[in-house]
Amino acid sequence: MRWLVGLAGLVACGRVGFDPLTGSNGGPMDAHDGDGPPGGFKDAPVDASACAFAIALPLDTRVATSTCVGHDLIDGCGPAGTQEVVFAFTPTVTGGYSFRAFDPGTNNVSSSTAQLATGCGMPSACAGLLGVSVNANETAYFVVEAAAGGCVNIEFEAQ
Repeated sequence: MRWLVGLAGLVACGRVGFDPLTGSNGGPMDAHDGDGPPGGFKDAPVDASACAFAIALPLDTRVATSTCVGHDLIDGCGPAGTQEVVFAFTPTVTGGYSFRAFDPGTNNVSSSTAQLATGCGMPSACAGLLGVSVNANETAYFVVEAAAGGCVNIEFEAQ
């Protein structure tokens, strides 16, 4: 009899639903912050001015910097609200290149890298070691954020 009273209470208060949770963009909740598809990227467009602040990246030379250079224009590989550093790589020869952010003075890679789409658009998937093809004399842009948020010092390299 008690279950009947409980059932009547549920019916009187409205339906019982099991609707999926949604992120702040109205899409499905993901494993990161509910703001976009799996992989952690948001649906919001990238601020194209991010590439204007890019650091030139020579081949086979580590460039030392911090992920916090005063800009938060891209939600890339770290949590939303994390500053990033953007690199510009322009090879003289078309080919496959690898990109990674080393911990200073080591061969450890603890920060992920993503390539920005043409025109400084939405980043690709993040990886510790990112291998991509780049055309000769065309600039490709890469973004690095601290995976856990905050700031980290890195040495970024294209090989």
